[in-house]
Amino acid sequence: MGRMGFSASFGSIKAGKENPMLQYLEVTLGTLAKLGLIWWPIALLQTFGGSKDHINFQKLACQMVDKRREQATDEHEDIMKYFLQDYNSKEPKAMHHIDVIYSDAQAVMTGGTDTIAAALSFVFYYMARDSTVRDKLRSELQSLFGRTVSGEFTNLDLGEAEAPYLNAVINETMRMDNPTCANGPRMTPPEGLEIDGVFIPGETLIFVPIHSMHTSAKYFKEPNSFIPERWTTRPELIIDKRAFHPFLLGPYNCVGRRLAMIVLRFTIAYTVWNYDFKFAPGEDGTSIHRDMVNQAILKAGPLQCVFNKRS
Repeated sequence: MGRMGFSASFGSIKAGKENPMLQYLEVTLGTLAKLGLIWWPIALLQTFGGSKDHINFQKLACQMVDKRREQATDEHEDIMKYFLQDYNSKEPKAMHHIDVIYSDAQAVMTGGTDTIAAALSFVFYYMARDSTVRDKLRSELQSLFGRTVSGEFTNLDLGEAEAPYLNAVINETMRMDNPTCANGPRMTPPEGLEIDGVFIPGETLIFVPIHSMHTSAKYFKEPNSFIPERWTTRPELIIDKRAFHPFLLGPYNCVGRRLAMIVLRFTIAYTVWNYDFKFAPGEDGTSIHRDMVNQAILKAGPLQCVFNKRS
C-alpha cells in the first residue's frame, strides 16, 4: 500500500522485518475491535495523550501525505494523485481540507495491509492440508502459463472464466476465513424490526459478523467444510449466493477489491507453479485457527510450511 497509495515503499520485504507502521496499525485496529468498532473512546484517549501507537500511526499518515505533496501531483500514478488533484482543484468534490486527506491516508494504509496477508495465509493452509487442492490447481494452471506472455501469467489468464478453480479456491478461503470480520454498522428503522422472532428496537446500530453469514447452514450446505467446487461444479452447495460478501456490500464496499484479487491470483498462481509445499515438521495446522485474532481485520495464527522449488 505504500507503493499504491503514496509511491513509496515501507521496505519490509527487503529488510526482512516488519515496519513499525504495522505495529501501529495492529494496536489501533485491535483496540477498535475490542471496543466494538466504536471510535469515540479512541478520540477521547488521544485528547488526553493516550496510546503512543495510535498517535504515531496518525503522524505517519500525515508524514506520508506531506512527503507526497512535495512531488509533482502527476509524477506518479497512485491513490494520492487523485486525492491531491481534487484538493488542488477550484471546486473540490471531496477533499475540501487537508485534514480529509490525512484521515483518508490512514484508511489507505489500513485497507491494504493485513487483509491480503490473512487471505494468503489461509489459502496456503488449506492447500498444505490437502495436496489434492494444490494438484488440481496446478493442473488448471498448466494450460494458462505462457498463454499470453511467454514464461509468465497475466491477469487475463487468471480471470474467473479462464481459471475457475483458482478463483474458487480464493472464494472458498474467504468464505471460511474472511479477512474482514464485520460489516459496517446499519441502523434499524425508527419503528424497529423483527428478525427470526427477535425484536430489535428502532434506531439501533447493528453489526452482522461476516463469518456468521459465510458459515451459516441457512445459506451454505456443509458450511464448515472447505469445498472449492461449490463455486464451480457443485453449485447446489450454495443455498443463497447473496450471503457471500467478502468485500462488503453497498456504497462502502471495498474500493480495493479488484487490486486485492489481482494480487491474490498472481501470488497463488506463481507459488503453486514454482513450488511444492507442505506443513513443516511438527506443524499440524491447528494454530492458524486456534490463535487467530479478530482485530477488525482478521489476524491469522502462526503457520509453518516448507517450500521446495520445483525442478
